[in-house]
This record gives sequence, C-alpha cells and structure tokens, in this order.
Amino acid sequence: MKLRWTVILAIGLLVGLALMRLYVGTAQGPTVSINIDASANRKPINPNIYGVAFATTAQLADLNSPLNRSGGNATSQYNWQCNCDNRGADWYFESLDSGSSTPGKLNDDFVSATKAGNAQALLTIPTIGWVAKLGPGRGKLASFSQSSTTTSRRTMIGNGFPMPATASENQMDQK
Repeated sequence: MKLRWTVILAIGLLVGLALMRLYVGTAQGPTVSINIDASANRKPINPNIYGVAFATTAQLADLNSPLNRSGGNATSQYNWQCNCDNRGADWYFESLDSGSSTPGKLNDDFVSATKAGNAQALLTIPTIGWVAKLGPGRGKLASFSQSSTTTSRRTMIGNGFPMPATASENQMDQK
C-alpha cells in the first residue's frame, strides 16, 4: 500500500513538472531595447579618487598623484601629543614612537612632504575614543604573556596569550 502511494505521488509530481514546463515555455514577453549614449551627461571624475597612501615626495612626483593619504589601522589610534600610534589587535597592541617629542610633528612632516610633491594630504583623525600611549605598563600590551622570541626593538610584545587582567589596565589612553 505504501509503495502504491509513493508511485502515484512520483507520477503526479512528474506530470505536474511537465505541465509547468509547458506553461512556462509558452510565456512570451515584449522585446526590450536599451540604448546607451556614453557622451550624454558627462562629468569629470574627481581627481581625489586617484591617490596613494604614505608616498614620499619623490613617489608623488613620479606618479603625478593628486592625493596622499595617511590612513589605516595604526592611524586610527595616532596620538599627536606623543607622536605615537598603536597597532591594536594586528600586533599585540604594540605602541610605536615616531621618534619626535614635538607634538604633531609626524602629521606636520607628512603634510609638508605631500605639498612638496604637489599633492593634497588626507589625514585620518582618530575618533574611536582611544589613542596610543607610550611607556611601560600601557595596558593590553602588558597584559599579554611575554613573547619567547623578541627583537631589540620589540622587547615588550606579547605572544598572543592573555594573562589575567587587572582593573587598572587600559588598552590605551582615553581621550
């Protein structure tokens, strides 16, 4: 009895699909023509679409680039007061010093070099509420276990395995 109903259901399904195919196959729609006039309503492309990131003055001149961008993950936590930025989760929350204690020098130098290359500078302004902090015990970096392999420059990077955090640790300075 069960086999009989299965066979009847299968035959009914096949007949239904065949009828559906006949119905769909006979459908006709009107012919549609589309004409595109590439010369109509033309506008120049904004030259600031074409640009590079972190180019030197020589590279800007070579490429004739109208725009030089200082942006990306590290610049999201740039602290102009200490000229440092933080790598965030990309590199164990390591903060790096740009080498100058003059506030804003990193961006001032970037803008000057960009102008010397006849380009406009585009700077990222940190708005996420946190910026980099230099010195020992600067939060997340210190909360990672010390790496078993270090270099002379990266003596405080963690190995990616967190240690228990304390309430006084902060990832970065709050603005």
